[in-house]
Amino acid sequence: MKNLKEKLKESKVTVVVVAVVSVIIVAYWFINRGEDLLLSVGTSSTGGSQVVGSELIVELERLKKLSQVNLNFLNDPTFRSLEDTKVRVTPLPIGRTNPFLAP
Repeated sequence: MKNLKEKLKESKVTVVVVAVVSVIIVAYWFINRGEDLLLSVGTSSTGGSQVVGSELIVELERLKKLSQVNLNFLNDPTFRSLEDTKVRVTPLPIGRTNPFLAP
């Protein structure tokens, strides 16, 4: 039967090996995940190639169009006539420096 030191040594080696393999797998996933977004997978019912990630590209294009928003409404008299309806908070005295001390 192995003594306690040998068992601990073996379990440390096992933990280190599992950690290194995990780091390698995660690194590989991070490196290759960008390329996997546009992989062609099979064919669609119309006979064309179906692209994974095409919805992402459509959303990206839609967001790019948002940067071309017309801001002329900011100069409109109706917009300028809007009033701020914030509620003013009256200042109150500050409490004790240490609220946990007995009064």
